[in-house]
Amino acid sequence: MAMRITSQTMSTRVMDDLRAAQARVARQQQEVASGRRIVQASDDALGTHDALLLRGSLDGLTKDRESVADATAWVSATDSALSQITDVVHRARELTLQGANGATTNAGRAAIAAELTQLIDVVKDAANAKVGDAYIFGGTATSTPPYAAGAVDSYAGDTAVVARSIGPGVAVQVNTTGMQVLGAGGGDGQLLDTLRTIQAHLTANATASLQGTDLQALSANLDTITAQQATVGATQNRLDAADARLTDAQLVATTLLGTTQDADPVEALMQLNAQSAAYQGALKTAANVLQPSLLDFLR
Repeated sequence: MAMRITSQTMSTRVMDDLRAAQARVARQQQEVASGRRIVQASDDALGTHDALLLRGSLDGLTKDRESVADATAWVSATDSALSQITDVVHRARELTLQGANGATTNAGRAAIAAELTQLIDVVKDAANAKVGDAYIFGGTATSTPPYAAGAVDSYAGDTAVVARSIGPGVAVQVNTTGMQVLGAGGGDGQLLDTLRTIQAHLTANATASLQGTDLQALSANLDTITAQQATVGATQNRLDAADARLTDAQLVATTLLGTTQDADPVEALMQLNAQSAAYQGALKTAANVLQPSLLDFLR
């Protein structure tokens, strides 16, 4: 006995096919509009997995570049402050030589001592440099100025290391502490102590000390600062190299992500035209198939 296909069955099948064709057109329209080949995980499970990994990698690279930028700001500010302090040391040397000169009067030495007071405040101001809200010469005590203006030369920071990440598992020290550059006075032989000692010798007219141990101490202090500047320069070079490496890695990951999830505009448009044409053809076919006739009702 032959199986008879009813009008209802035929209509259902035709409508199911039309809905499927319409869904393919809508999907292709979405791909063209968004520029994405993968809009949802079901579009390409393997591609979705790869895209998620690449996005995670890009997030990590972005954070590392932000960390490098922050580190660069610290290092640049440190280098600027050390340059200011170096200028002060050179000026202090000139003044010390002037004070050691036998032709300089007592009043002249007193004036030099007064200028040194101003220079001490200048180096303290330089050591109180900030990046954002952080004092960069205070170690991890970033919320407190390392030095106070005036006669007290104590150091309010610590000697801890401040480091920044420049890649997975890689960190670099970005700080120089005030203790390494200026010291805390009180006979430690660092710059603040040397400047205070020179002041005292100027007041006492101790020309032998001014032209002997004082100049030697200033030279030693300058060597210390120069060594710190060299370290800062090396750190800056390392940060520049890290930023270049991270930038290249970002570019590669971005390109791979685009290849994985983005659609080819020309191919996507061609597919849309093809799917649209197929849908229009299906509509015309359905219109012909589903036209009722008297014979249909007499079967």
